[in-house]
Amino acid sequence: MKRYLWIFFVLTASACSLFSPDLEDQIETFEISTFYHSKFTIANGTSIVKITVSVLDENNQEIGTDQIKILHNGIEVAKGEKYFDFITSEPGTHEFQAEINGVFSNVLEVEARPHIQFETVELPLIFHVPESVVIPRTGRILREWVDRVNVYFNATYQNKHPNSYSPNIRFRLATTDQNGRELEVPGMNTYPSEFESEIKYQQWMWNYFWHPDYYINVWIGDLKREAGGYATYPELPFEANLEGLRSTRTTSPNKLQGILVETNFLRNAYISSNILQHELGHFLGLYHLHPCNVNDFAEDTFGYTDEPGLTCNDISLDSFNYMSYERDFNHHFTYSQVERMRYVIDHAKWIGQKRMRRNIPGVANDDFTSEVPRLVKPKNLAVPRIVD
Repeated sequence: MKRYLWIFFVLTASACSLFSPDLEDQIETFEISTFYHSKFTIANGTSIVKITVSVLDENNQEIGTDQIKILHNGIEVAKGEKYFDFITSEPGTHEFQAEINGVFSNVLEVEARPHIQFETVELPLIFHVPESVVIPRTGRILREWVDRVNVYFNATYQNKHPNSYSPNIRFRLATTDQNGRELEVPGMNTYPSEFESEIKYQQWMWNYFWHPDYYINVWIGDLKREAGGYATYPELPFEANLEGLRSTRTTSPNKLQGILVETNFLRNAYISSNILQHELGHFLGLYHLHPCNVNDFAEDTFGYTDEPGLTCNDISLDSFNYMSYERDFNHHFTYSQVERMRYVIDHAKWIGQKRMRRNIPGVANDDFTSEVPRLVKPKNLAVPRIVD
């Protein structure tokens, strides 16, 4: 009788082992990642990296989430949760791993960059508007554009993405012309409407090109619906090279520098400000995040395919970057993009920073009312390098 009982118990145990394997034996996929697939954050004590753990069996069914342990640098920081919000003030590389019953996931590295509070810089904009489209509300529309752009350039949406960073760049409407006279409408200069349909960086535009050392020129005109806007890339002196940008020994502009915006968007502050913000990013040295073979010279951005929401690594992910075309989701510049723009502001030629105002307590602001040096048109006007 004892022999039969022993056989029964053996068979029962074998059946349990066959049909109810241990949890660790059921795991087919065990991964730890970040919600935005971004492995960068800012060590500012507020930026949130949303870490998530995926545990699946061979049928892609979720299992064992109540037994998950999340480790940060080898120390348990969460148990029984597949989500963890990581916030830090410590720069450096942080390692995360998940564990279930002695089975470990991949190792996730999150790089926390030092939090640097950049000095606020202010750059003046002058809009060259065709006479035919000037309406009583033009001044208000330009103010709305600039107000919206300043929101974009000062990281109002910072906490929505862990690697969002503030450039601390502010734009303002120019209040005086090149002779120091007060503008009737701040930020606006008009040009004859007959030229509006030829606004692709033509030679005639030099007559409506304010000195780029002192103003950022923005022309409003008919772009034939080819694009919502265009911008020129900045140029650097030879002693201040930056990958992806040209260096030149030229001491005065030999080509037009500035931004074009389609006339049809003049009355739509939301669309036009998104276009202007995107083109200002180019103007300050940033590249697109698409197509996949492009190098945008920022280590912490995703490359995107021509298909909306698909990265070059076949990850389905909406773009949250201002230099993407998916503008409905735009809300940040990355840390590396901000470093690049700040370098351009400190070193580039002809980006309106000659009398750059620094809003620093105790430091006198520059005088914006003095006369601007005369801009001499070169005999051979060079073709600018542009991007949409």
